[in-house]
Amino acid sequence: MLERTLEIFSVTLKNNSVISFDDKSQISEYALNSVELMQSGGIITGDENNLFSPNQDVTRAMVAVMVYKIMNSK
Repeated sequence: MLERTLEIFSVTLKNNSVISFDDKSQISEYALNSVELMQSGGIITGDENNLFSPNQDVTRAMVAVMVYKIMNSK
């Protein structure tokens, strides 16, 4: 959904180096490119243990932060 948001608002993220999350093997194959794009663009960072936690629920606050970062990356 975040990739679609980028397209709608014509946002191109700066491409920083990708840091592999320690739980990368748990990220679904179909989502891996999007996760790497969002991470390299500074939209997602993972937690303090370098975990993405793909099976954990996302809170409204987390989504708000991600959308805020996208809206302010223009």
